[in-house]
Amino acid sequence: MKGIIKAGIIAANFLIMAYGSAEQYTLEIQDLKDLKLLTKQVESVGVYPGRPTLGEVTEVPGRAYAIRSPLTAQQVFFLHPVGTTLKADEDFVKLIGPEVHHYYSQFQVRKSLFELAEQQYKRNKPLYAQSAISQQAWLDINHSYFTAKLDYDEMQHFFELVSGFDEQSETLTLKSPITGVLRFNNLESLAEENMLARVVPTDSIKLTFNITNKDAKNLAFLSIPATDCKLQISAIESVASGLSTKAWSEALTTACPYTLGQNISVMPYFSQQAYSIPRQSVFSMGGEQFVFVKSAAQLLAVKVLLTSSVEQNYIVTSEASLVNKEILTSSVSAAQGVLLGLGSE
Repeated sequence: MKGIIKAGIIAANFLIMAYGSAEQYTLEIQDLKDLKLLTKQVESVGVYPGRPTLGEVTEVPGRAYAIRSPLTAQQVFFLHPVGTTLKADEDFVKLIGPEVHHYYSQFQVRKSLFELAEQQYKRNKPLYAQSAISQQAWLDINHSYFTAKLDYDEMQHFFELVSGFDEQSETLTLKSPITGVLRFNNLESLAEENMLARVVPTDSIKLTFNITNKDAKNLAFLSIPATDCKLQISAIESVASGLSTKAWSEALTTACPYTLGQNISVMPYFSQQAYSIPRQSVFSMGGEQFVFVKSAAQLLAVKVLLTSSVEQNYIVTSEASLVNKEILTSSVSAAQGVLLGLGSE
């Protein structure tokens, strides 16, 4: 028995070497004697599922709105847990402590100084145009105005996010600048210039997964098995990591209610000429897969590449066109034995 198997393997390898890239081996139907030969027409498919793979919900780099605290807060009290979807201008955190009161007072002083400098600047600008004041006096006014403006603007950018200040409790309340998902570290105190939080825009939250380099060009969309979630592919990274590269979906929709960092089994779909064939029609030879295609009084062993399986069928591709071809669905192993010179038993 071992000798027969070894002879079959040698014969298969010989056939593969002999036929090269054509990958078609001929078998006369009359040589199959009394074997029951049933065939079925190949079903062509333009879009087909691949193999399930692991995806991750992640954010597009560089899109998040970073919120930094310019002051040392004794207490940082977040109003919502991490991962909450905030609306634009929705309150999300309170900064509490004496330093908060000091910082707010400092802002009010700078605001008052800027307003006074601005009034002086506007009042004296036409006077300088009429030579009613000296150049030195105008330079001093300019210097005071722009210095006050820079000092005020430095703090004003932060206070654009302030929705309220409670002097009695020494509390500043901040609001979200955009609609997005709240991200922050669990900090009880905050050092000066520390990152307070990040708000990730909802349209930059996507699914990513790795796809083999050879399959990337045919990737069409993805779905989440057993759900209504279906997402188009928005981008495939140009830089590969070994044999694979990263694919990005479009932004998550309401049918895909997943959270940042979540791992999910995804089903990639490909757009390419492929074929759906019964599993029993496929046989292996020399480490590769083939099907028998009926052609007049012959069976041709045609090489196929398995891409995935759907119920009782394989989805395959082939360099040879299988459109409208009849393939063998019964006595496949026996026909293979005849092809290898092992007989039909």
